[in-house]
Amino acid sequence: MPRISSVYNNDPKQMPFDFPELIGVLAPAAFLAIAPLHDDNFEFSGVDDCIKAARPIYELMEARGHLSVEHPDCGHDFPESSRKIAYEFFDRHLK
Repeated sequence: MPRISSVYNNDPKQMPFDFPELIGVLAPAAFLAIAPLHDDNFEFSGVDDCIKAARPIYELMEARGHLSVEHPDCGHDFPESSRKIAYEFFDRHLK
């Protein structure tokens, strides 16, 4: 991820891939993004854009419930409430 800034100057047009495509190619496998609202490293709205773009692929694969995003009200952190969401997601999709 640091290369997004250092190599590609945070410019999506310079990047050799698109995150929605990376997420979409995973369908129908489960994908969870946890994007904190106050993260100093990443803007959570970009995550929402990616999920929105990948959602039709998951729907086409009849796997809508396999794609999820959470936005904890915190900075660049993984608080207990988010860990609980992640563990439940893993239990549901990986057991």
